[in-house]
Amino acid sequence: IKGFVRRDDGRFTELQYAGRHASLRTAAAAPEGGPVLVAIGLRGQLPVAELRALFGC
Repeated sequence: IKGFVRRDDGRFTELQYAGRHASLRTAAAAPEGGPVLVAIGLRGQLPVAELRALFGC
């Protein structure tokens, strides 16, 4: 899973998660299209509605 999520303070965090490895860092700038998450190879396996509610994407 990769993407940009909006924090409670309005800034964005870049998120990367693969297997047992995860990375979070403050985004240099807000993404042009707003919050977004991309999950490759996980069609039908993620709780889409819950992720949208949690991350605002």
